[in-house]
Amino acid sequence: MTIWVTYLSPAGTTRQVAEIIAREAEQKGQSVKLQDLAGREAEGGQISEKLSPGDVLFVGSPVYAGQPVPPVMEFLSGLPDAPGSLAVPFVTYGGVNGGRALYDMAKSMEAKNLQILGGIKVLAVHSLLWQSDDPVANGHPDADDTAKIQEFVRVILDKKEAEEPTTLSPEALDYKNEMAGNPAEESRLEGLKSNLLPLELDTDACTQCGICVDCCPTANIALSPYPEFGDQCILCFSCLRLCEENAVSSKAIAMFESLVRERKEFFKEPEETQFFV
Repeated sequence: MTIWVTYLSPAGTTRQVAEIIAREAEQKGQSVKLQDLAGREAEGGQISEKLSPGDVLFVGSPVYAGQPVPPVMEFLSGLPDAPGSLAVPFVTYGGVNGGRALYDMAKSMEAKNLQILGGIKVLAVHSLLWQSDDPVANGHPDADDTAKIQEFVRVILDKKEAEEPTTLSPEALDYKNEMAGNPAEESRLEGLKSNLLPLELDTDACTQCGICVDCCPTANIALSPYPEFGDQCILCFSCLRLCEENAVSSKAIAMFESLVRERKEFFKEPEETQFFV
């Protein structure tokens, strides 16, 4: 049996969690396969063709606007039916709004006849605040978060080994914030695009180095000869964050910090790593 750990991680923290999961499983004697969904070549078929009964599929996503990112949901929707296989969604969120991301992923897994063993949301520094001196959830995931992730993996592996593993319904992973009435539908990714896009390019500053092309997790940018932006942007802003010439910008970049902190006050979600088994 194989432990598959698949993820998308534009800012690097979901990758960090995926690697913790993989290391913990390997230390427990499991055969582990790690797959990054970013880039032009990543396809769900690499796993879907090999997923066998008894295998465990961990799938990870950052939470953007209260939901998993589209490439992760596309990967899940592209899986074939996998009766007898087990699944575990995991997400990283920036201390503002975890939304219903685990639930959304679990529903898609359930539709493929995967049995859900549990789920975890991990606190991570807010990816939009890379320019801030004091970003929300600064320093996370930290040692305590790592310990919780490791404990979670141990519980999941123990459940996997049971003669009849105890499974969860997607509803058990719906950690919506009751204090804020869960206005998650007001936070969907597509709704934010009109406020944060289009991206702008300063051709005088751009050196056509291609860093923005290489870092885009959805292959949304092409050089021709300057960067051209397609319609698959997921608002990770890796192209802004990693451009050494500051040639890429958003009309809303000056508002990022105030927007994030206003949303944090609105949702009032506790900053914590939490797992469900």
